Amino acid sequence: ESQGLLGLVSFLTVGQEEARAWFVPQGSRAAEAAGAIHSDFTRNFEQAEIWAVEDILRLGGKAPCRKAGLVKQKGKDYEVKDG
Repeated sequence: ESQGLLGLVSFLTVGQEEARAWFVPQGSRAAEAAGAIHSDFTRNFEQAEIWAVEDILRLGGKAPCRKAGLVKQKGKDYEVKDG
């Protein structure tokens, strides 16, 4: 609720060892959001894999989501959605 009042959305990065939430202003594009992780990512950004956390939890992981065709490839102009 407070992030909404501040005009922020969150996105998640998930790896083998760590999951992390990042906060960016509402309306941020994927390349801008990548810069929240590291400034070099903005300059070199090509595409993002978009997963719905609800799908990962429901199906039990990223592999089942990929098998079900629920992973989307989005370019640098994709507007980051909360979560």
